Amino acid sequence: SVRAGEMEEAAARYASLEKDSQIRCAALMAHGAFTLLTQTFAERRLFADSQTCFEVAGDLDGVAQSIYEFRSQPRAESSVDEVRRVLTIAQSTGNVEQEILAGELLSRLLLEIGEDDDAYTAFSRSMQIADRNGLKFMTARLLNERAQYYYDQGDFMHADNANGTALMVSRSAGMPRTTANCAIRGARLLLRMGLPIKARENLAYARDQLRQFPNPALSAQITELEDLAKHTRGRPEPR
Repeated sequence: SVRAGEMEEAAARYASLEKDSQIRCAALMAHGAFTLLTQTFAERRLFADSQTCFEVAGDLDGVAQSIYEFRSQPRAESSVDEVRRVLTIAQSTGNVEQEILAGELLSRLLLEIGEDDDAYTAFSRSMQIADRNGLKFMTARLLNERAQYYYDQGDFMHADNANGTALMVSRSAGMPRTTANCAIRGARLLLRMGLPIKARENLAYARDQLRQFPNPALSAQITELEDLAKHTRGRPEPR
């Protein structure tokens, strides 16, 4: 209801929820994630309230998820200690997926403060847990997010390495949208290298992946990059 702009209905539904129930806590957390886009102070309060709500309800997984959701948002302040707390809770409750995602987030935060060795250790551990539990979709997600992180940082060599692996794993895991996203990112990297023909091949592959599972946002990126590739003067490309 909030996402649709129906604030009165959203307020009525929220008021009907039992105080300190896990559903009410989850509603606070979801509202915080939505509000973050426009009201940073308000969403910080909502996440804090959801965390308190989960604590009162005795839901440790909820506490950890609330912290994770807040700290993983693009505009949130970085806090290595809080993410370490999420990791500790996940380990104690046996929440494997939460442990994997918290380790990946911790790795990114450590990279941002220059702790490269610890960042590598945290990311490798998350990858190992995912592999050990046969969670290919989690492995693909970690690699995809890491490729995007490197791309956003302008580290195109590491972005290319992570992206290539993410593409292979996501394809093996049957994740067409993630595969398409990787192919699109690969096309961007190829265009940066002056290889428009190879980039167009990537884009054709990405478009094919989206035939059964359409995604307007990804399709728009493909169209944009196809036009860019047409007007990119390339260097001789190996076939």
